Amino acid sequence: MDKALLPARLLAFFTVLACCLSLASCASSPVEVAQEQRNAELSKALQSNIRGFMQEPAQWQFVKTKATEEVNSSFEALYKQSNYSPLWLSADGNGISEQTGVVVEALANANGQGLNASRYKGEALASMYSQLFEQQQVPAADQLDRLSTFDTQLTHSLLSYLADMDAGSIKAGWGWDLKKDSLSIAALVKKMTFGAGNAQKSFSDCISELTPPLPTYKALQKKHEAYEKIVAAGGWKKIPKTLKKGDSGEAVNLLTARLTATADLNAESNTFNEQVVAGVKAFQKRNGMEEPSGEVDAKTLELLNIPAEEVLNKITVSLERMRWLPDDLGERYIWVNIPEFMIRVVDKADTVATIKGVVGALKTRTPIMLNRELKNVIFAPTWTLPQSIAREEMEFILQNPGVLVVADVDVWVDGKKVNPLTVDWKNMNLSRVRMRQRPKRTNSMGKAKFMFENNNGIYL
Repeated sequence: MDKALLPARLLAFFTVLACCLSLASCASSPVEVAQEQRNAELSKALQSNIRGFMQEPAQWQFVKTKATEEVNSSFEALYKQSNYSPLWLSADGNGISEQTGVVVEALANANGQGLNASRYKGEALASMYSQLFEQQQVPAADQLDRLSTFDTQLTHSLLSYLADMDAGSIKAGWGWDLKKDSLSIAALVKKMTFGAGNAQKSFSDCISELTPPLPTYKALQKKHEAYEKIVAAGGWKKIPKTLKKGDSGEAVNLLTARLTATADLNAESNTFNEQVVAGVKAFQKRNGMEEPSGEVDAKTLELLNIPAEEVLNKITVSLERMRWLPDDLGERYIWVNIPEFMIRVVDKADTVATIKGVVGALKTRTPIMLNRELKNVIFAPTWTLPQSIAREEMEFILQNPGVLVVADVDVWVDGKKVNPLTVDWKNMNLSRVRMRQRPKRTNSMGKAKFMFENNNGIYL
C-alpha cells in the first residue's frame, strides 16, 4: 500500500464516521416524536375550538356585554400570537401556569367584586380544573379535547372579567356623560399566561390596576361582602310599628336583631334602652339623617324595613357605577352627591369645603358628568329661566304676575322688553317669551356661577 495515500484514506473514513454520528444525533427519540405529535394534536384541538367559537359564539353561552366585541377580537388575537399554543398550559398540556389556579378561583368568586360569577363560568372552570389537574379523572381519549376547552374558555372568561372590572359590565344609560380611558385587557392576559415567561405579572397585580382607586370602592366591597352573608343567613324580619325609648316586646326584639345584623348595635335586647337608642342613632346617621333622634319614627321604620336583598342590589349597582368613573380624579376636584344634595371640594384627598346643592327633580334629573374641567367663573350672574321651569311656574304667574316683579325677573315678548303686569298670560304662547332674573340677592344663581364643559347647560 502506498503510504502516501494512508492519511487521505483515514481522513475520508473519519469524515464518513462523523456524518453518520451527526445523522444519528439528528434523529428524534420515540419519546420526542410522541411529544411533538401530542403538541400538534393539542394545537389542532385549540384551533378547532377557537374556530367554532368565532363562527358561532352563542354556543359558548357567553352573556353579551358592552365589551363583547373587544373581548372576542382580543381572544382570537392572543391565540394567533401564540401560534395556537395553549396559554395556560405547557405546549403538551402536562403542565400549567402558576397563575392558572389563581385565575380560576377569582372567576368562581367574582361575586365579591359585585359581578355575576355565572357570566364567567367560574364554577364550570373550577370543576374542569379539579378534574384535569387535581383529581386527574379525565379519560385519555377525552383529555386533549378537555384541555383545549379549558384553556380557551379560561382565556375568554378572563378577558370578559377584566373588561368588566376595567369599565363595568353594563353600558351607562341616559344622563351619564363619562370620559374614561380603558386599559388593554389582551396585554394584561398575555403577561399572566404560560407563553409570556410564566408570570411576568401576577393576577393580583393586574386586578390592582383595574380596581377603582377611590377609598369608597373598597368600603363598598366590604359592605357587599357583609350583606352577602346577611342575605345568605336569611336577612331580617320586618318591624311592625314605630318604637321609642321604654318600649318592650317582640317588636323591640326584631329591632335589635335588625340593628345587630348591620353592626349598629352590639347585642340584642327586648327593651328599648339607652343602648338601643344609641344603635338607632347610629343607623339614622349612617342613612343620612342630619339630626338623629334615636326613635323609630315612620321614616326610620321605612329604612329599617328595606329588605337585605334590596340593599345588596343597591351596593352591587354602586360598585358597577364606580367602575365607570375615571381612574384618576386628580389632586383637586369637585364631587357632587346628587341624592344627598351636597357638593364637596376635595384637595389632596381632604374635603376642604362642603356646600348644599340644588339638583333636578326626578322628571328633570341632573345628568351625571365626570372628568370635566371648570372653565370660568361668572360673578353676580343673571339667570334665564328654561321653558320647562317657566311652564311649571305659570300657575303662580296666572294668579299674580306681580311675583315676577318681586323676584326681579325681566320679561321679553318677541324680543321686546315688556312690563310683566301688562302681559295677557292666560293667552300667551310661552315660546314667544323669555324671562331673565337680575343679579340681585333674590337671584337663584347666588353670587357666582361656575361653568364647565357639557352639553346639558349644567353649572355650579
